[in-house]
Amino acid sequence: MQKLRHRGPDGHGYSVNDRFCLGHTRLAIHDAPNGRQPIYNEDGTLCVTLDGEIYNYRELKRRLQNRHQFRTTTDTEAVLHLYEEEGLAGLEKLDGMFALAIGGPDTAVLVRDPMGVKPLYYQKSKNGNGLRYASEIKAFDHKNGTIAEFPPGTVYTPQQGFQPYYQLPQEYDPDLSWEEALVQIRQTLTEAIKKRLTNDVPLGCFLSGGLDSSLISAIAAQFVPDLPTFSVSMERSSDRRFAHMAARHLGTKHRELIMNPRAMWQIVPEVVYYLESYDQFLVRSAVANYFLAEMAAEYVKVVLIGEGADELFAGYEYLERFTDWGDLHRELREITTELHQSGLQRVDRMTMAHGLQ
Repeated sequence: MQKLRHRGPDGHGYSVNDRFCLGHTRLAIHDAPNGRQPIYNEDGTLCVTLDGEIYNYRELKRRLQNRHQFRTTTDTEAVLHLYEEEGLAGLEKLDGMFALAIGGPDTAVLVRDPMGVKPLYYQKSKNGNGLRYASEIKAFDHKNGTIAEFPPGTVYTPQQGFQPYYQLPQEYDPDLSWEEALVQIRQTLTEAIKKRLTNDVPLGCFLSGGLDSSLISAIAAQFVPDLPTFSVSMERSSDRRFAHMAARHLGTKHRELIMNPRAMWQIVPEVVYYLESYDQFLVRSAVANYFLAEMAAEYVKVVLIGEGADELFAGYEYLERFTDWGDLHRELREITTELHQSGLQRVDRMTMAHGLQ
């Protein structure tokens, strides 16, 4: 767990018996004084660890509190009691970004969120009788066998193996008008942002000056007074001017970092270490994210970002060649499905390198 302490600088814990070992490094977002993990049920027969955040945990807790004694106000404890009541089927009701493990005398469960926002990897024992898991590859001993990515939208148990519980929809509604789509997008985006504002720690936004981050900052600023926003750029970059314009218009408390080429080159080895990828395009974009997260972590503990908008709304230049709506939909679905190996991996690793969610 020592190699993952950057992901959880606020504490650590573990549970060990002859069947399983659960370990956790904690980034305290909810109930900092009492939320140390693993968290146990009332009789101590089950425990859970969770990396990420469950947005609908208050609703789940209201449904469960008449039958369970909650000892914390964390989202993690609601997950455990939900599993007690409804088993694996209940875990499909989780709305959030998460990688979680549940253990007990006859229970071993691993689950990853539908899109793979939170990372999860596994390594099967050479004798085939066990399975190790971790949020990052660096936590494994490579001598113990092959390391693989745990698929998004999947649950694992020793009895049933890997079972998918979510896939992006294959179809789309070709009859949906632009006006109807705009209403749905505005409503969905606003609801998505509001449900992410329920944590107990300071929150801010990455604000590059582009459309995606500006829209998210604009909506968040309606609910968060003096919203902290952060940008990083080269001194003469046009993005810098647009970020200033957006921040002034929205009235946010904006901070910026001006990068220099020498510092960017020097930080590449550290970026690769945390990123766990040598992909040149991923590394190049991760450098700016690293500096941005480092600065933001001095002021907030959670940030909202605009990652995924290009995949959802055809923001990449190469997508202009698609003239058939069906072909474009299939391409967008494919690149959105692969986000866990590209943009989501970059953002998670660079923020968590600085204890920032």
